[in-house]
Amino acid sequence: MANNDFAGKTVIPFNTNGGYGVGSVFTQIKQGTSGARVLKGFSIKGGEEINGILLAIKGNRRVTVSKEIRTWLTSINQQQ
Repeated sequence: MANNDFAGKTVIPFNTNGGYGVGSVFTQIKQGTSGARVLKGFSIKGGEEINGILLAIKGNRRVTVSKEIRTWLTSINQQQ
């Protein structure tokens, strides 16, 4: 990221994780995108790697996660 020019850009960080949370990735993104406006990030548990579940966003959970994403996008003024 350090070799890119982020001046005047907007960065919207998001991630899925295997049950370990966001960790320091959003902090690293903010530090690596000097000059950018970095909006509030979104992180969602997408699976449970430790239990061999690689994708847990399906069925009813898919509906719940979709609502959470819409709420997040609205909170950062990105929902149309």
